[in-house]
Amino acid sequence: SMGASFGMGSVEIGPEASIGFKKFRILLRAMTTVLRIDRRHLCAHFAWLRTGRFEMTSRLADEFAKKCFLKHRGVRSSITSNNFSRFCQSYGLVDEKRKTGLSYGDLGLWFRKLVERMPSLLAERERRRTKPRGK
Repeated sequence: SMGASFGMGSVEIGPEASIGFKKFRILLRAMTTVLRIDRRHLCAHFAWLRTGRFEMTSRLADEFAKKCFLKHRGVRSSITSNNFSRFCQSYGLVDEKRKTGLSYGDLGLWFRKLVERMPSLLAERERRRTKPRGK
C-alpha cells in the first residue's frame, strides 16, 4: 500500500499574530484543562510576556511563601532574615568561599538592605505598574 508521510517541520508564530478574543478564551480553557494550570496563572504569564511586568497571583505568592520560607500562614507571615538564609541554604545559594554563592554574612547584609529599601522599591514598582505605556 502506498502511504504518505507528512512532517510538521518548524512552525513559527510572529509576535504580532492574533486569534481574537473568542478563540483566545477557547484556547485558554483548553490549556487550563490539559496543563492543569490555573487560568489566573496563565493570564499573568501571558501579561508578563507582553508587557515585561512580572505579576504573581496571590495564590501563587501564598504557596511560594509556604513552600520556600516554611510560612504556614503564607504571605500573611513576615519573612525574617533567618527564613531567607534557610531558603538560600536549601537551594544551594550559600557558599562561604563566595565562589558559587554568597556567604551567610553577605546574605544577612543583603536582606537587611532589601528590607530598608522595600518601601521605595514598592513605590517605584507601583509607579511603573500603573504608568501608561504606548505601543
